[in-house]
Amino acid sequence: MGKIIAIVGMCGSGKSVASEYLIGLGYKRVYFGGVTMDKLKESGLDITPDNEKIMREKLRSELGMGAYAKVLLPTIKELSLNNDVVLDGLYSWDELVILNNEFNMTTIAVVADKKIRYDRLSKRIERPFSESDAIKRDISEIENIAKAGPIAYADYYIFNNGTINDFHNRLDVLLNKFTKEMIDDYAGKLLIGLTDDENNMVLKEFDVIEKSMEKIANMPDIEKVEPMTHALDDFSFILREDVAKESIPVENLLQNCDSVEDDFVSVPKVVG
Repeated sequence: MGKIIAIVGMCGSGKSVASEYLIGLGYKRVYFGGVTMDKLKESGLDITPDNEKIMREKLRSELGMGAYAKVLLPTIKELSLNNDVVLDGLYSWDELVILNNEFNMTTIAVVADKKIRYDRLSKRIERPFSESDAIKRDISEIENIAKAGPIAYADYYIFNNGTINDFHNRLDVLLNKFTKEMIDDYAGKLLIGLTDDENNMVLKEFDVIEKSMEKIANMPDIEKVEPMTHALDDFSFILREDVAKESIPVENLLQNCDSVEDDFVSVPKVVG
């Protein structure tokens, strides 16, 4: 069973950007808004904000406020058997309740200032919104489909008022995903200079560790396994002989340090 992450947020907050980034990490996408588009095409109706609103309300009048979750439930179940899945555009409180009852799901709310959202919506290549259309949609989604519920009840929040790169970095932190930039930052704080090859090697090692931890976490009844104090069952600690040996030359120890003064590591002054 793969991970399931639901991305929620108001229109223009950056839900699709988050979903696309997760797709790049190997997640399979389930797009809730696609149900509306498919139904409009089946009905021979133009894709406009007004028609989308009418179709959303029609589906919910027929299937209840959890309509989109009910329609997409078989797809989510099938995809999540062997894949990590991102749910793009979960709308209502009822949908969240239905899916939380079915899956061990994580909900991430993407939040952006209203003016920024409206500006993004006006610049969309596909289905741009005027500010008046965006305001009407916001009010309709809050009043008619309880969209605020999933946002208020989300497990995590990510603010997206800046650049896409900033947004991606916040997602990486939330997903506990190590990146080249993070490794370089940590190495710099430790005064260790890493080449690109060394950085890539560290990233690969962390990837192996993360995948191993995921396998352990998904083992059946893992919580029933008694913790061990050592990796070996019959381990006994034996002290080595206290024999003096030649130490590693100081110049060798200092080779990985960016700043050296005489035989010492030079670090920035941090106190007055």
